[in-house]
Amino acid sequence: MSRHYVVAAYKNLLKDKLFSFINISSLMVGLASSILILLFVFDELSYDKWITDGERIARVETTFSPIGRDPMDFAMSPGPALSSMLEDFPEVEAGVRMFFEGGYSFVLNGTTIDEAIVFADSDMFTVFEDFLIAGNPRTALTDNDSVVISETIRQKYFGDGPALGETLQRLNGQSLRVTGIMKDLLYNTHLDIDMMFRFDEARFENSPQIAKEWRGANVFTYLKFRPNTDLDAISERLPDMIDRRAVLTGYLADLDDRRSEAIELHLVPLQDIYLGSSRLGQISDWTGNSTGPGDGGLVKTLEVIAVLILGIAIINYINLSTAIASKRAREVSLRKIVGASRGQIIAQFLTESVLITLIALLGACALIELALPSYNQLIEKQLTLSFENYFDIGLWLIAASVVVGLVAGLYPALYLSGFKPARTLSNSAAGNLATGRLRSLLVVAQFSISIGLIICTSILFAQTKFATGKDLGFTKENMVVVRNIGSQQYATIGETLKTELLQIPRVKSVTRTAAVPSDLFEDNTRVSFSDQPGLEPIPISELSVDPDFFNTYEIAPIAGRLLEWQRGTDLVNIPQDGAPDSIPAASVVLNAEAVTHLGLKSPEAAIGRSFQAAVGSQPVDFTVIGVIADFNFKSIHEKVGAYLIYYEPNRLGTMTVRVDGEDMGNTLHAIDNVWTKLAPDEPISRSMLADNINNSYGDEERGGIAVMAFTLLGTLVAAAGLFGLASFAAEKRTKEIGIRKVFGARVVDVAMLLLWQFTRPALLANLIAWPLAWYIMRDWLDGFAYRIDIGTNYFLYAGGSALIIAWMTVAFHVLRVARANPIHALRHD
Repeated sequence: MSRHYVVAAYKNLLKDKLFSFINISSLMVGLASSILILLFVFDELSYDKWITDGERIARVETTFSPIGRDPMDFAMSPGPALSSMLEDFPEVEAGVRMFFEGGYSFVLNGTTIDEAIVFADSDMFTVFEDFLIAGNPRTALTDNDSVVISETIRQKYFGDGPALGETLQRLNGQSLRVTGIMKDLLYNTHLDIDMMFRFDEARFENSPQIAKEWRGANVFTYLKFRPNTDLDAISERLPDMIDRRAVLTGYLADLDDRRSEAIELHLVPLQDIYLGSSRLGQISDWTGNSTGPGDGGLVKTLEVIAVLILGIAIINYINLSTAIASKRAREVSLRKIVGASRGQIIAQFLTESVLITLIALLGACALIELALPSYNQLIEKQLTLSFENYFDIGLWLIAASVVVGLVAGLYPALYLSGFKPARTLSNSAAGNLATGRLRSLLVVAQFSISIGLIICTSILFAQTKFATGKDLGFTKENMVVVRNIGSQQYATIGETLKTELLQIPRVKSVTRTAAVPSDLFEDNTRVSFSDQPGLEPIPISELSVDPDFFNTYEIAPIAGRLLEWQRGTDLVNIPQDGAPDSIPAASVVLNAEAVTHLGLKSPEAAIGRSFQAAVGSQPVDFTVIGVIADFNFKSIHEKVGAYLIYYEPNRLGTMTVRVDGEDMGNTLHAIDNVWTKLAPDEPISRSMLADNINNSYGDEERGGIAVMAFTLLGTLVAAAGLFGLASFAAEKRTKEIGIRKVFGARVVDVAMLLLWQFTRPALLANLIAWPLAWYIMRDWLDGFAYRIDIGTNYFLYAGGSALIIAWMTVAFHVLRVARANPIHALRHD
């Protein structure tokens, strides 16, 4: 019997070629789109799932809430948090802190190679127990002259020879013994580790904020909990631990009696970090790779789009199947007369539906293979669809396609199998009216989905364009960023490098700064006004720059003057050989937000005001000499910060070179040559400032393109179904149109009659799609401190586009029927 069903289904496919083509092509595009989306989704959801005992590991993240400013969220944690949790929570089996650092140079065959390294506690391989493949996990990180390397690093320095027990030579003369080989981590992890040293607190004696102080978040802390530990219960006990153990200093000192209000620790499960952690200071910010964080919102959005596109294809099948019910009515009735049961007829139609879906699946796989190279380039992944290597995926696709076929064919099967032979054979149009309302509702649903997707995509692109094109308050084009000049080894070459770079013909200006826009930057201090002794110290961000900063970034004052080289008072002079006899005094420039933040009346009123703030641990008496307009140092997801801008020469680790933009290749080559001359053993680390800033919106831009592409595909699928419905509607109304033309109806009258049939669903769909799209995109835009307004133009554009698509889709059938000879129409049966 099953073979008979397949043969009959095949014949029916050939009998009505238009119906078959539209259903197969729409299901093919729908399946291909859904599969491409799900390949991306499954890949994003796979991050860190492969790590042994990953479900028992969590990262400690931090929120600081100083008085007078918004809370600050960090993916890192204070250095002492680990020891406190190990002592207070027996549920913690082991823990490890990681501190990422770059600029470590090694010598290989006379060549200097720069490597990024990680400092980690000795329990690293107790927490991540399957990472080490050679060496003793208990002793690999117990010696400061030891190093653990990845397989890639082993191959780089030792080739195929032995590495364990061998030595690596640093450029500074230190010899490091290889005590462990770590496997190369899979690409789908937020971690990025190639070379690891022991985290020894003595290394950071001069930087107590890293390992000993609670006022900063500078390490990544991972905890491995005992089986069946309730993380929510642990989280509820964290405030008590902070109140007992934390000692607050610096900008948090005023909250030392309310410690758990100033510091909040969060436990983020390891497997949720990639998509679930959006706090500042992710590992990718330190290592510069592209492993995270992922966009959980984009993943959910694409999941919904996958379902919607497939839903549109299923709606097409239901609509077309019920639309041609009259053609199948006699067939069904004759089958019943000769003894076929309703169950057999249902089985016949479901077989047809599943066969169509499986044929569509084969076409979808071909489309996927064609699209994957471009798709991978867009999303920056290497996804594959190989049944050889992924047999389970093949089985899953076939099973999913069968389910889709059953879902799509179930209603038509139940509807068609319910025809009454006597009524059907006496009335060829029997049954068709019963599904008219359903088809109208489904067409409205299709239009609603398409319009909603068009609105969301338009707003997404407009916001991304706004983000990348917004006036940031400074010049970002033709700016070359050179890093690592603040490292201990090359700190002395800074001014010489700057002097020689200025000799390059196309270099217009050079400045040294503590950081540049788009950097992970959150240095804070506290401002105290001597003339307001009762006022709580005010936390504020600080930025050290040399006086050429304003000229290089083309930032002008809105009140007062800027820092100048020739004025000794514009320099923060902190003694390097101990505490000074008196507190040093210096000039400071504020941005407009800082004026408001400090409670000053206006930029003009701020000039000459004095206050005290700490630079590092050294108090400095500052006098305001100038105010500049606000500038976006970070992403526009965040509000403009309030900044104290001063010149302290020992805090300038980055250089920005403004060039004229002509002959950029040779100019960059000249910059490289100057660096090589002054630091021959250190590879230059440079980038373009505009690229750095634009890359911060790269995921949103790529996500927007992906959403747009799938929105267009979904609209195409809907249009294909509309084309089929228009064909059947035109055929059904042939005689009616002939009579209308005989009684004087013009071609334009007939055309408007048919167009109105498909215009009503499009207009009604707007009433559904507009409020839903507005609600969704309003929530998304709330994640930006600076955002576009949701104007009516997006809704009118989407509604108009859907209407035009509908008209263009049915235009062929409308004109063909409207211009037909009424004599032929009246002969139509």
